[in-house]
Amino acid sequence: MRSLALFDGSAQAWQSKDEFGLGASLLVAPVVTEGATARSVWLPPGTWFRVFGDVSDGPQTGTVDVTTPLEEIPVFARAGTVLVLLPANIETLVAAAPPVVDRAAVADDRELVVFLGTDGQFDEPGNLSYRLTGSAPPTGAVTWNGAALGACGTAPCGAVVGAHTATYDLVGPGTLVAGATQLAITGGAAGRKLHVTLRW
Repeated sequence: MRSLALFDGSAQAWQSKDEFGLGASLLVAPVVTEGATARSVWLPPGTWFRVFGDVSDGPQTGTVDVTTPLEEIPVFARAGTVLVLLPANIETLVAAAPPVVDRAAVADDRELVVFLGTDGQFDEPGNLSYRLTGSAPPTGAVTWNGAALGACGTAPCGAVVGAHTATYDLVGPGTLVAGATQLAITGGAAGRKLHVTLRW
C-alpha cells in the first residue's frame, strides 16, 4: 500500500490525499465522505478498469466519476494486470475440518481476472505463474491447450458474456489462446480448476 505519489510519481499524484496504490497495478479510491455513494477518481496515465461494481464501461482514463454502494470500495486495475484470487467458496485461510472450506481444500484452484490492453504477468509462491501476451479482445476460435472451447456445461468451456467481458472455466495448467491474446498458466496440479475472466 503506497501513497499515490509513490505509486505514480506524476505532479497530479502528489495532490491526491485519498487514493492509494496497492501492489504494482491496483488503485484504491475509498469514499471518505460519510454517507456518500459517489466520488471523483483521478487515474494516473494509462488505461484502467473498474474491478468491482459497475464494470460495463470498459477501459477508462483520466478523471472519472464513480457511483458505488456504501459497502464497496472503488478499485481500479491497470491494463495488463493479472489479478489472481482464491475461489469464492473459500471460508478460511487457516486449517479447518470439513465441511468448512479452508486454504488446503482449494489447493491450486484459482479465479483470475485479466485486464487486457498490454502484456502482463503474475507469479505466485509454489511455482504458479500467469503470463499475458497479445492482450487484444478475443476474436474467432478460442482454444485451451490447442483444443477448441465449447459452450459451458463442463470444463473446459468459455463464452463472451458482455461487450467487454469473456469468461472461461478451465482445468489444469495450459495456454488459453483467444485471437491475438494468449494467457499461459503454468504450475499446479493437472486437475486444478481455473475460472478466468478477460476484460477489455
